[in-house]
Amino acid sequence: MDKLKYIIPLLFLLFGACSLDDRRDPLSLQDGEPLPIQFRTTVGIGENAEFESNYFEKGDEIRIYCPISYSTPNFGDGAPGTYIYTYSNTEGGTDNWPYKFQAEEGKGFDWRTLVPTSIYYVFEAMYFPGKEYLKEVPANQNELDMLEKADILIAHHRQSLDLRGKAVQLTFHHAFAMVQVKVKLPVSDLPTEGPFPKNAIEDVYMRAMLTGYEVNYSQVIDNDGLRTVGAPAADEALPSDTPGLRKDVHMRQISTREMIEDVDGKSIRFQEYVFQGIVPAQKFLNQGNEFLYFKVKKHDGGEPKLFKYVPEKSTLSLISSHVLHLSLEINTDLQDVVVLTAEIRPWGKARNDMEIGPEK
Repeated sequence: MDKLKYIIPLLFLLFGACSLDDRRDPLSLQDGEPLPIQFRTTVGIGENAEFESNYFEKGDEIRIYCPISYSTPNFGDGAPGTYIYTYSNTEGGTDNWPYKFQAEEGKGFDWRTLVPTSIYYVFEAMYFPGKEYLKEVPANQNELDMLEKADILIAHHRQSLDLRGKAVQLTFHHAFAMVQVKVKLPVSDLPTEGPFPKNAIEDVYMRAMLTGYEVNYSQVIDNDGLRTVGAPAADEALPSDTPGLRKDVHMRQISTREMIEDVDGKSIRFQEYVFQGIVPAQKFLNQGNEFLYFKVKKHDGGEPKLFKYVPEKSTLSLISSHVLHLSLEINTDLQDVVVLTAEIRPWGKARNDMEIGPEK
């Protein structure tokens, strides 16, 4: 998801936020009943943004919090001051665009009662794929929908007092880091031609990762910028063998393809796999230890063979809203994992420009 753009027209009369000082002039807006929120969604970069009809599922939520006097947001279920908007459209296709999100009863904004912090109205927001608040990323991302649930989005926006009553735009970013692994493995139909059969890679996982996260809401950042999100510093400081602290994060297989390559004058058959996983930004555990494990079955039906990848501290890291791209090859002669390429790229800004404001 390179770019997500949400435009949300919303009546100022949506149900209540925080009380506004009586000294402030009321908005000269008419009374009325709340109306459903509508989203326009595009995915892509710049002018090449594309419509994606299947991004949202019924029950997906956007949670929004308006801090008062620099209060810390709490996006947990039932937390006071957090307002939830739920995706209600279950049919895809451009005929149903824009998408429709609706506030839960009693959980919306009213410009007439919204309290600013200093000279701004401040909006903090998070998007949890599926109707589920998560304190940590799922470890079983190889299972149905778990990779998608790990892709939490986050937004911060400050709106000046003179724009009170106007639409509010929220620019979302991917909160965590993605790891994408492309791995090549020589395969064969017969044991005499090589040790590994077709579809031999059974499991790929990131070893001993921190799956919990924290957001730094005390820092001052640019408007619409990405807050610092990552594994809790206190957890990183604990011994790695602390019970229950770290988990193996199993990655989702995204694709596979076969190819024939000429190696030293011989035609070798390979399979190329792509795996993805999402984790909070964090340091690699005890640099020099294994980061990725590959569980590969053999022709003889015995215990699968484990291959391990060890990252280099000087070149690789896990950064919020970035993708660590690894291109690897399992070398059966060396019994090792060979690095072909390794680079970190921005995980295209998930720009969900969400407009909240009165219907015109």
